[in-house]
Amino acid sequence: GHIQLDFLSTQGELARGDIQISHYELKKSGLQLSLVDPIRVPIQLGYFQFKPVRVRFANSELLLSGEGRKGDVDFRIKGNSDLAIAEVLTSSVTKASGFASTDIRLQGPLKELKLDGEINFSGARVQLRWLQSPLEEVDGQILLNQGRIFVKSLDAFLGDEVFSMSGRIETFTDHFPELDLRGTFDNNKIKMDPFDLIQGRGMLLIRGIAPPYHITGNFEVNQALYAKGFSQSNSPTLNRGERFMPRDQEKQLASNLFDLDINLNANQGFFVRNEIIDAEFKGKARLIGFPEAPSLLGEGRLVQGKVLFKNRPFIFEAVKVEFDDPYRMNPKFNASAVSEVNQYKIRALVYGRADQWKAEFTSTPYLRENEIFAVLSSGAVSADSGRFGSRDRSLVSQGEAASLILHSMDFSKDVQNKTGFQFDVEEAIDTQTANSIFRPQNLSENIASPKVVLKRNVGRNVSFSLGSTVGMGSWNQKEVNAELKVTQGMSMLGVWNNIEGVNTRESRTSFGLDLKFNRRFK
Repeated sequence: GHIQLDFLSTQGELARGDIQISHYELKKSGLQLSLVDPIRVPIQLGYFQFKPVRVRFANSELLLSGEGRKGDVDFRIKGNSDLAIAEVLTSSVTKASGFASTDIRLQGPLKELKLDGEINFSGARVQLRWLQSPLEEVDGQILLNQGRIFVKSLDAFLGDEVFSMSGRIETFTDHFPELDLRGTFDNNKIKMDPFDLIQGRGMLLIRGIAPPYHITGNFEVNQALYAKGFSQSNSPTLNRGERFMPRDQEKQLASNLFDLDINLNANQGFFVRNEIIDAEFKGKARLIGFPEAPSLLGEGRLVQGKVLFKNRPFIFEAVKVEFDDPYRMNPKFNASAVSEVNQYKIRALVYGRADQWKAEFTSTPYLRENEIFAVLSSGAVSADSGRFGSRDRSLVSQGEAASLILHSMDFSKDVQNKTGFQFDVEEAIDTQTANSIFRPQNLSENIASPKVVLKRNVGRNVSFSLGSTVGMGSWNQKEVNAELKVTQGMSMLGVWNNIEGVNTRESRTSFGLDLKFNRRFK
């Protein structure tokens, strides 16, 4: 196209010139908009008029027309709009489909344009960027009167139940619109971070004179579900210093149009379920921050539940969780749980924060801490522990404790999902040392060491593991195991093992090949 305008400074309303647009096209995924008829508008001392021209979407059209007189303009937009255009107009909408019957008139001085008209929705669908559940079958009407936008009972299905919104928006030509909207939830099921599911009733208010607009209200939670692994990064970590930094206006307008301050009240039904915990909580909290990465403030207490340590269930006795960090999801907690393994009753006390915590174990009948780890790992006190000194048993228990903690934090599964390798910590013990009747036992020669083990499957029929000590103890051990599945019930096993002394040149290397037969009976 071509635009040429001549006017004196401060007298734009008396411009002379010509505006010509012969081609315009806008495309993105799910949206296509193009100018059907060319636009040619001659302007003489602020007077102009252009005949109706068509703007075509993929399956609908809009008709544009207008005229002007010395700075006073009168434009009209009429037809059916493709709602996918909302994805271009605001970053809060990631996906929109459907049509809106549109009849809008813009008139008045250029510096004080007023909107009049109406927009009617029927069967539309809208996906917000920070809400995983879409608004479906959107019906309602928006009225425009002298620059005010009135939302008249906009109804939609959100999580199989009706969500309603009403209120008004005041528009201006020289600054941001003012919002005063009200939304009503009626037992809606919503997918929204940090929850996998939250269901309840409540009322929200969206108000403000400029971004970020404030979303406040009260929400009665019937049920909520948190099913993420504790080792996963759930949301971006916010820097505490950001509150003191100057606002990035461009970033704010692009993504931070809203901020939350919603009161959540859950008398029951707040479930935490993942690979290691299955529990129900109750409590009160505030959901705050930007919708893309919200945080919680408040506390929760246990209703009932259990936690898994090394695949052994511990029944919770008491749990208190306190969300006191407004900048990231890093709650403080104190929990006690009990489990029975064989004839031992083991009690665990865990306290600290999600990213830094401690665990203490006691048992009845009494066991030392390393023996408790052995019971949790294998179901019984290690029979080999009597052959080694106190330093040995300490290192063995360290390996068992490390394996136990890594499992409880879901670290191994997280590594496996990202890399394909299964990560574990075991203990390395030279079982051949001090077994000869011709050689006296020397405890200093046989010190247990933690051993890092990496396992991986290659296809359906081959798996291998690599193990190596981490430098503690008097021996260094390297081990490679491989298994080939020949048939459904038979496998071939191969092992290479190398043990060498740290302070001597003595080393032993062994190879092994076995056949394994496996038969299952119902």
